[in-house]
Amino acid sequence: MRIAVLGSGAVGGYYGARLAQAGQDVRFLYHSEYEAVRERGLRLDSVDGNWQGPVSAFRDPGSLGPCDVALVCFKSAQSDLFPDLLPEVLHPGGTAVCLMNGLGHEELLAGVVGPERVAAGAAFICSERTGPGTILHTAAGGLALAPYFPQGRSHVREVCEDLAGRFLSARVPCQAGSDGHAVKWGKLVWNIPFSGLSVYAGGITTDKIVADPSLRAFATDLMAEILRAAAACGVELDPRLPDRNLAQTESMGAYRPSMLVDFLLGRPLEVEAIVAEPLRRGEAAGAHLPRMRELLDGIRARI
Repeated sequence: MRIAVLGSGAVGGYYGARLAQAGQDVRFLYHSEYEAVRERGLRLDSVDGNWQGPVSAFRDPGSLGPCDVALVCFKSAQSDLFPDLLPEVLHPGGTAVCLMNGLGHEELLAGVVGPERVAAGAAFICSERTGPGTILHTAAGGLALAPYFPQGRSHVREVCEDLAGRFLSARVPCQAGSDGHAVKWGKLVWNIPFSGLSVYAGGITTDKIVADPSLRAFATDLMAEILRAAAACGVELDPRLPDRNLAQTESMGAYRPSMLVDFLLGRPLEVEAIVAEPLRRGEAAGAHLPRMRELLDGIRARI
């Protein structure tokens, strides 16, 4: 399997590097970091073991493919690149595996490559790019993959299972499931409250959210609303997720979610995909979501 990494930052760079470390055929697309990675390779400073090594880095997407799988790890603002990149990178039967945050990107990918060639994914990882070709990984690191559309479900499931096996061989926890909608909503149970509140509260790390009684209660309310929103949209999630998320977040220490990093650096935030679109879908399905609305209004007031 030839695997492309589109969006080789804190998420794509980490998972691609683990696959490359295990000897998989992985090809990374870079722009500003291309020269540094070509010269020094990728470096992981990781709680699961450090690694540094050469990788196949490309600046021209036309030279990268054709690939069997593309791990799509962009930020939301880069989704307009899909029509130009995916046909260049994937062979005609290749699958786009979307590891992007929030909701809506799978639909955009389907408009480019077809729904029968799209898988949904979620990365449960605390990682941050600390320099050109250097990624700091401080906690977690698991992946979940699953078909998202009914079209081509059997084939996409096979691709997810094959890819999950390769990640497991690279010592990356990975589950291949059957419901991509549950994969995406499941991550939102963490991402909406903790990424969102890190900006809503003015730019704070996750340890401050769980330590503050008011913010912790806000986070708990948000997680309950996300479960309701998902259920209204036909996705039943594990009711134990909120308690698990709180316990996991307490163990992370002073973590900076990607939305917080973007906020502090003055970059565009993924608030539309991570908060606004789930809220829109939940309300359209009849769910009452006042805390999610309060969160979205508060973030927009900050930016």
